[in-house]
Amino acid sequence: MGRLFVIILFLFLIFINICLASEIENYSLRERIIILTLNELEMKKKERIFNEAFIEAVMRLKEEQEAFADIKKEDELWQKILQNLEYLVTHTIEYNDNLYCFRDKISDIVNRIEPNVKLKFIDMMATVDFELGIRANLYARNSGNNNQDMHFNFNIERKLGRYSIFFKNNFLRENISPSSLGIEQRKFPRYWEDIFNMGLRRKFNRLYWDFNYYFVFHNFESEYSYERDYTIHQFGASSNFLIAPKTEIFTGIWYGFVKHKYDSAGDSNFKGFNFGLKGWYTPKLSGSIEIGYNYQDYETAPDFKSVVTDTNIHYGLSELTRLDFNLQRRTEESNYSEEDYNIFNKFGTILTHNFALSPPYFFIQFGMAVSYLDFPKLIDNAGHERFLDFNLSLGYKLRKWFEFVLGYIYKSRKSNLYYDYNNNIFTFTTKALF
Repeated sequence: MGRLFVIILFLFLIFINICLASEIENYSLRERIIILTLNELEMKKKERIFNEAFIEAVMRLKEEQEAFADIKKEDELWQKILQNLEYLVTHTIEYNDNLYCFRDKISDIVNRIEPNVKLKFIDMMATVDFELGIRANLYARNSGNNNQDMHFNFNIERKLGRYSIFFKNNFLRENISPSSLGIEQRKFPRYWEDIFNMGLRRKFNRLYWDFNYYFVFHNFESEYSYERDYTIHQFGASSNFLIAPKTEIFTGIWYGFVKHKYDSAGDSNFKGFNFGLKGWYTPKLSGSIEIGYNYQDYETAPDFKSVVTDTNIHYGLSELTRLDFNLQRRTEESNYSEEDYNIFNKFGTILTHNFALSPPYFFIQFGMAVSYLDFPKLIDNAGHERFLDFNLSLGYKLRKWFEFVLGYIYKSRKSNLYYDYNNNIFTFTTKALF
């Protein structure tokens, strides 16, 4: 009996241990699952944080690379600009035997000093052309005429695929000869002129067209302002068509109006058109011919219409020699009086020859222009004017950046409407380019 009790107790303990062991085993499995789940969640959290941090690091690195590329591109742009920036200083000593272009001559010696800054930058997407110059004119015998001229020009063109937009501006402040205004005085009238041009250009394979707007501001010193201060607004369109690999036709139309600041009698509107042909016939020969028509409708003064024919020929005689011709003819008539009918003809030529391809070398240039202005329908006597311009220069280019030029200029006018005059100018010019 006692032995049976012991066996039953032993079996009961074994059963209890088996049950406890099973419970403990089941509890450990759940605990492991929980632990593994928590670990998995922790790993995924870390992985997500890592991925976000990695993506942020990649984006930051990309931004830094883009910023560095922009800085590098900007540095390269400034380097290109600085490489294309030029400084030109010109000094001219001039002897002028007819300073004011009068019948009675007054001579003087003039020192002209002109510093210039130039920039021409051409990129695939843009073109920038800039020039600023100031010229001091110092007179030895007539120091009261000492003056300064200035010009400022820029041209910006931005390419947008087949389109391009452009902005141009030319500013000029200049002292001119009194005879050009029909004034007999020992003083150089000063005027300011600003020409602004903007437009849109489009390219179609062999066809180009553009729409443009011009604004012109012209202003004289107060004592010459009444009839001469004005503004011009002009709107136009033009096109060029390449009809052959070396031949191009062009045409244009325009409309505008002129407003005077003080003298409204000179106000007018105008319209016109032109057409012509350009050609690059051989590597040495090129040229153009143009015909234009303009009608000027004045508010109170007689209306005028004019026809202009302009021809240019350029011929390279050799690698060292170039010859240019220009022929121009203009007829102008008034609806008010036949006496205003006039004919203007001009012929000009320039011959340039370099004695070598690279410095040091001598070079020579010869230029001449002859102009005739006739009023054949004047009642009393037909009016005739002849203008002759001749220039000759001999230079020596010591380096690419340094040269000397000795020049001579002759001007004359023969007229039965105004007085005759002639003018001889001798110059010695030094140019230095930096």
